[in-house]
Amino acid sequence: MILELIGKQYEFENNTEEIPSILQTIESSVSTHSLYVQSIVVDEQEVHVPLDDYILEHIETVDRIEIITVDHKEMVSSLVSEGTDYLARALPSMNRLADLFYQNPDKETWARLDHFLEAIGWFDTILGTLSQVFTEDTNIDTIRNDLQARLVDFQESLLNQDTVLIADMIIYEFMPLFENLQTSLDAIKNEVKEYDTN
Repeated sequence: MILELIGKQYEFENNTEEIPSILQTIESSVSTHSLYVQSIVVDEQEVHVPLDDYILEHIETVDRIEIITVDHKEMVSSLVSEGTDYLARALPSMNRLADLFYQNPDKETWARLDHFLEAIGWFDTILGTLSQVFTEDTNIDTIRNDLQARLVDFQESLLNQDTVLIADMIIYEFMPLFENLQTSLDAIKNEVKEYDTN
């Protein structure tokens, strides 16, 4: 298999013993160049699971791995832009989702809730990355800690299938938290813009 990374190509055998070498090559190159992995493309398909798991599962067929990297500014700008765009769409739909849970939720409503939980996981990942970049910004850490704490309570309401509590938590717990996140992401976006003009 071929690994394409920062303008270079590396060749590895298609066997599981090569996985640590592949990961080490990626980590070393990215670290040396002060870059971040933005995405991973394997055989022209973007991969959204850990690369080692993907390779292990597809060891016989992997032909080409492309690591897309970005610098610090591009990574922050991309994360913040994706986050603010998503929140602009998510906040209104959270109201609708809560309304559906106040009524008699059907299978489609529960499926929407699954998407909401996936979005929370995505935001947790973004917040984790941003907290590593903005070590001085305690608001990012506070939002992430609040999100994780609310998820613990939310899990209990899910286990009990308490639809009123689910709706209440969406409106009174998650929406204010996401609004706070929107404000923080907007502030970071403005910082990045100011940095670009200087």
